[in-house]
Amino acid sequence: MQKEHQDTTRRIEMLKPGAVDVWVLELDADEALRRDLEDTLSDDEKARAARFHFDRDRHRFIVGRGALRKILANYLLAQPEMLRFSYSEHGKPSLADISTSLRFNLSHSDQYGILAVTGENEIGADIEKIRYEVETDKLAERFFSLNERRALREMTASERPAAFYRGWACKESLLKAWGTGLSRPLHSFDVELRLEHPAALLATRPDAEEAKRWSLRMIEVSEGFASAIGAQGEIRQVSVKSWAG
Repeated sequence: MQKEHQDTTRRIEMLKPGAVDVWVLELDADEALRRDLEDTLSDDEKARAARFHFDRDRHRFIVGRGALRKILANYLLAQPEMLRFSYSEHGKPSLADISTSLRFNLSHSDQYGILAVTGENEIGADIEKIRYEVETDKLAERFFSLNERRALREMTASERPAAFYRGWACKESLLKAWGTGLSRPLHSFDVELRLEHPAALLATRPDAEEAKRWSLRMIEVSEGFASAIGAQGEIRQVSVKSWAG
């Protein structure tokens, strides 16, 4: 994984068509960094942080939001605390009060977060910790498509948990890119679950042509996690970068 300090000057123009920067965030930061990042947050973000019951979850939220601000500010050559966000009906964030083609999406699970940034097309990101105690077979039968359920049944019991979380990360990243959230049923589209195959959007319903207009890519973060990005158009290049403050 390429190491790049967060204050490296980046310009949106450097993101060529089809290129995505994916920042892997380490959310368990020391107190000094966390306080520095908290100073960049808006009042509503601080209020959201205060609603977390456990300190660990509150601290990780602060680091994730602060890192988001720091990284985006570098692309925009702006001050992190000056950024303002707006949210769609289903919660997809975008930059407010600024004219920019920059698109981004943030996801976090346990001690890691990922932030996907692109210069033009819609983008979604998701990371999931693989939890082997979860009854993934039952969840798949409830939420996945018929073709996906068939694919899972053909796998061994030891393969299915990782395949399920791969599929879930792919589906969530697409839902976030589309901006629909779970208002769009997970069974209305098929993704590739087989671990030996590249990530792909295989089919969409009711518009079969929609699958041709979106791409998926798996992102390696750490053992025990499944992570994916979904993007409008072709994903031609992915640069994975580490951010630790």
